[in-house]
Amino acid sequence: RDNEGKHTVKQSDVIQSFVERCEDNAPVETVVAAFRDTIGRLGIRYFACYTHIADPLDPPPEAVLVHNYPNEWVSIYSEARLNEIDPVLRYAERNPLPFSWDSRAFRAHLTATQVALLTAASDYGLNHGCTMPIHLSWMPGALSASLSVVPRAGATDARSRLELQLLASYLYVAMSR
Repeated sequence: RDNEGKHTVKQSDVIQSFVERCEDNAPVETVVAAFRDTIGRLGIRYFACYTHIADPLDPPPEAVLVHNYPNEWVSIYSEARLNEIDPVLRYAERNPLPFSWDSRAFRAHLTATQVALLTAASDYGLNHGCTMPIHLSWMPGALSASLSVVPRAGATDARSRLELQLLASYLYVAMSR
């Protein structure tokens, strides 16, 4: 309860509820709906959980792909085959830890084409995000994947990125079943 006696939901309870839904082997539609609700409560405006090789409009059958990115951006991204040069995907493939799209380490080796991609994405509200790589080498047949999120305001802090990393792993495993 808060100072006025109103019931408040703890962030850890929201996360735990999602984890339990995944552990109950709920149908994928139920898991995705729960995920959307969970990250919304965590202050996330946009998200994309996807297998790195996937074209968002023509994914292979084994790909994990769920997002709420603006449709116009997804069309542009797909038509231009930007998944092939996306610096977020490339960085997530090489680095196991969550990272901010604004970090110096991430931006250090971007090509002019990759900077242009990020600039174009920002025109659709996809900026100041962070990505949680998903590397599940213990899961047979698991493809490289990641969860990218764009908060409603500001940037995500280190604790939020750890919570999102946990959510990403559970979502990916549930959808891969």
